[in-house]
Amino acid sequence: MSRVWQRLHGELRAGRRAFLALVGENSEGSPGTAGVAMLVCEDGQQVGTIGGGRMELDLVRRAREALAAGCFEPEARRLWHRKVVAEGETSGLICSGYQTNVCLLCEPSRDRESVSRIQDLLLRGQPGIVTLSPSGLGVLEQEANLDEPATRVVRRSDADWCCVHQLLNRKRIAIIGGGHCGRALSRVMNQLGYHVTVFDCRAGVETFVENPWAHRKEVLSDYAEAGPLVDIPATTWVVVMTTDYPSDVRGLLGASQGGFPFVGVMGSVAKINRIKADLLKQGVSREWLDTVRAPVGLQIHSHTPEEIAISISAEIVKDFYEKNPGRAPAAPADERALEGLKET
Repeated sequence: MSRVWQRLHGELRAGRRAFLALVGENSEGSPGTAGVAMLVCEDGQQVGTIGGGRMELDLVRRAREALAAGCFEPEARRLWHRKVVAEGETSGLICSGYQTNVCLLCEPSRDRESVSRIQDLLLRGQPGIVTLSPSGLGVLEQEANLDEPATRVVRRSDADWCCVHQLLNRKRIAIIGGGHCGRALSRVMNQLGYHVTVFDCRAGVETFVENPWAHRKEVLSDYAEAGPLVDIPATTWVVVMTTDYPSDVRGLLGASQGGFPFVGVMGSVAKINRIKADLLKQGVSREWLDTVRAPVGLQIHSHTPEEIAISISAEIVKDFYEKNPGRAPAAPADERALEGLKET
């Protein structure tokens, strides 16, 4: 998603229009997931995706026509992925579910300032809310509401709607240990769209310093400091993979206080049994230790750092979606909800 905002920022600063499409809501089985976006530029180049297939090809064609004409009415269009539906529109796909594609033609004179603010928030890692509506694009510097879907469409009528998109990336991982496995896992999780933080107690180790896939890197004096330093624990998956047994113990000790949805540790069964026994002596509850994924990762007989990264990332993705199942869009919000967004 950040690639789309970055490119949109560049296009508008250069005085060029761009066509923005964002999936505002989706149901289970839909190829497009709420929050993903696509941009079509004046030169015809496409950045990102809203699900692919015939649906996307049709939308890219419409985007190019809108860019050539210089006009487009903003829309929030729900498409069903069925060959035939009793009501509504089909997407041309026959997979499953439905999605609502929210589309705007962004103009330099009208939208450049809002997109510059969005880009600034993303660069600073600050929360914010983007609104897309018939009146255009807006941005609010507000804290994320984790009780609400990250992206949703609020409707009062076909012509009166607002898509609300929280900029906070809820897919987050904290890797305690910046060695070869930590760097490999950083790369995979970054490519999967996760915000990656890496902690290590070795300031100069090459695999930590030369890790381009971590959004944040922190040098610690004690691995137990890592857990309390995680920005948003409620949406951060934690993996402990340090260089030695005592460091793993310290990393898990700090993580035990964090309220994380997932904590895993890499290592052999014998090593993990010893770690747990040590933590029990230090007052960590058996109930919490029973929730720790140990050894972390799906069992695919992995050996190399890259194979280990795949096994761990697969378990994290599985766990993420089990704890955050795709929600069907809520019933249309009442007028107070929509008016509140407009006033903001």
